[in-house]
Amino acid sequence: MGCNDAKQSDAEYFSSQELELPAEIDSPLVTRDQTIQKVTASQLVQMLALDKAYLIDSRSVEEYNEKRIGNAIHFNFTQNDDAEMFFKKLDRKRTFYIYGKNESQIQNLGEWLIKQGVNQVYILDGGLQAWEEAQLPTIH
Repeated sequence: MGCNDAKQSDAEYFSSQELELPAEIDSPLVTRDQTIQKVTASQLVQMLALDKAYLIDSRSVEEYNEKRIGNAIHFNFTQNDDAEMFFKKLDRKRTFYIYGKNESQIQNLGEWLIKQGVNQVYILDGGLQAWEEAQLPTIH
């Protein structure tokens, strides 16, 4: 499936997937009180179906507008002067899944989220490219 021609909405797609928990998640990237863990595209689909979570796209606005994973929220805290104001609108108790283009930028965003009080942060390993390679739907 691709683009807007998908017959199912992303929410329907996620909820129609098998709802078993991911078997393994990669080792943590942050070892303080909280951790940031990597997940595969197939793990992310399963986790999004089970959890009221935020999917955060940390790429540029132009990249986000060109192509993204459905239901993703654009948030690039390095390019957003109002990052803290925007973040206050989000529920810190939810799980945050993030993807982007630059691994160090994603890592920095994950660490920033933890500093803001988020307990569960996951990174989509391989970003949008991995999502597309798994033949999962995107919005153009």
